[in-house]
Amino acid sequence: MAPLLPSMTSHRVTGDLELKPDGSVEGWVWSSDRPDQRLVAEILVDDVCVGAVAAATFRRDLVAQGMGDGQHAYRLSLPPGTIPADRPVVISAREQASQQVFARIARQGPALAAKHREALEAAAQQMQGLWAGLETLLAGQAGASKADQLRGAFRQLAALLAARARVRDGTAPLAPAVALDSLRRVAGRLDLPLIGAPAFSLVMPAGRDATATLRRIAALAPALTEAKAEIVLIDDGADPATALLPALAPNLVYLRAGSPDQVADTLAEAARAARGTVVAVLDAEPREPSATAVLALAQATAAAPRTVVLGATALAACRRVDALDAPPPPCPAPGRLGLRIALARDLLVRAGGIEPAMVDGAALESAELWLRCRLLGADARAWREPAGSPGEAPAPRVPQQTALRALAAFRHRWPALGRSGLPAE
Repeated sequence: MAPLLPSMTSHRVTGDLELKPDGSVEGWVWSSDRPDQRLVAEILVDDVCVGAVAAATFRRDLVAQGMGDGQHAYRLSLPPGTIPADRPVVISAREQASQQVFARIARQGPALAAKHREALEAAAQQMQGLWAGLETLLAGQAGASKADQLRGAFRQLAALLAARARVRDGTAPLAPAVALDSLRRVAGRLDLPLIGAPAFSLVMPAGRDATATLRRIAALAPALTEAKAEIVLIDDGADPATALLPALAPNLVYLRAGSPDQVADTLAEAARAARGTVVAVLDAEPREPSATAVLALAQATAAAPRTVVLGATALAACRRVDALDAPPPPCPAPGRLGLRIALARDLLVRAGGIEPAMVDGAALESAELWLRCRLLGADARAWREPAGSPGEAPAPRVPQQTALRALAAFRHRWPALGRSGLPAE
């Protein structure tokens, strides 16, 4: 019987996957540990392998990116009907030797695809109008210096964006001038050097307004430099001014969800985009985030690379599906951080990353990720923050019943699985 989770290696694999209109797939895969080796890419449709191909085709752009001789691209034609067109499907690319999944595509069904296409076209038209407006604003300030032109143009453009936006309940427009001035005042307290190779990545959902999000980053700033940390910010579009934060805060990777329905995919993409040795996913913003908590978490995870640290919401999700045989030992938390889950990036990659279908607001994706890490022999620790107000995090939504059933079934199979991931005979 084939193993559920084949043996892994420590090789780091990177790559890409693209679905072509004719149903074929193409991309590239390369390992910095094996730079001259032609790797084999396996293509999976809903976790079922449908084909494999050697990545040995030359691409000039791969040479430009420093990937050996550039002969690491692949293309695979699939039989008609291999990828269903009438329902959502997840297409994955996996490197054969290490079994690392290096790319995923979530293909929507026809109805959702049409809806997203319409939204994209509308957004494209808005961006064209905004770009034309920016050029007009620049032309109207011909007498000013280039820096003053851009500063004034972006001030007015930000005001235009904010004026178009509405508070979520639709009661009143946002105040653009106040929001922009607040951002400048908060950004003035940031003293962050640019970090080329982060050791720690904090995946953080943006708050309801950009000023509060920037204040949270500023509160963490003393620890970000010492821990060589980056922030991967997930924005659902609640405040248009949030898109300006990358220009104000160094080491900030900004990811915008195209719509509220795409936040789950964006969270999974954020985990893949993180460059740090350790990846920590935070809940929505708590009050008074602690810089010392960041340092404590960085030290705890670096000292135990095979340990998964579970925050309060993740622990609750694990208990909901009976994913813990015993209470995990506590991990000291000297301040409030709002941690959901933290683990070594290598372990995250080998476990397959965050599963978007499990993201439902109640941390089920963390419970499911922990179960997969557990199959790889990982241990759990509980991140226990100081008692007090839970902060400003929204109340978890009711978990998806289908996700709960899937997790419960997986949990009940655990006694039949060894740490190698082999099903019982």
